[in-house]
Amino acid sequence: MWYLSSQSDSRIIYIVPHKEIIIGRSGDAQYCNFAVPDDPSISRKHATLNVLDDTLIIQDLGSKYGTYLNNSSEKLECNVKQKVNVNDIIKFGKMDCVWKANWVEY
Repeated sequence: MWYLSSQSDSRIIYIVPHKEIIIGRSGDAQYCNFAVPDDPSISRKHATLNVLDDTLIIQDLGSKYGTYLNNSSEKLECNVKQKVNVNDIIKFGKMDCVWKANWVEY
């Protein structure tokens, strides 16, 4: 099972296969199911996370401030699916909080 663990607090995002996680600023479930309401650098619908055939996939949804992988200064290309590996670091927008990708057998 894939999950993201926050590197600044105790939050965890579990990613269930074939159930899309939408990261965004809105608390409205129509727009996202993991809200980051206190960060204006997060778009209403910022990025998605999916598990397909045991592979974790991230996709930026055209966010203004971008999504970053492994401390790169280059934003992920919008609307392009990107594979995430174990121990990769993900940053959404200008968030102080970064996330680490983890895998555990269950």
